[in-house]
Amino acid sequence: RTRGSGDFTSGPNTVPLGRLSWALNDGVAWTPYTTVNATITTGVSTSGAAVNLDLKVRLDAADVVAVGYTTNTIYEVI
Repeated sequence: RTRGSGDFTSGPNTVPLGRLSWALNDGVAWTPYTTVNATITTGVSTSGAAVNLDLKVRLDAADVVAVGYTTNTIYEVI
């Protein structure tokens, strides 16, 4: 499962976390990040099995240009 820690920030500037989305490696169904855990995939764990994620972020022309926007993305294997 995965989730974000909160909006992207750079000093007083922010970009909403929901502008970052993920999809399984086919990139068909995009899911916006939130601070609530989202299940990436389910099933039986197989040693050495890879789960590839595509990530994309959408920026708008109105977003403040700043250096060092950060957020944390959390991935948990349960």
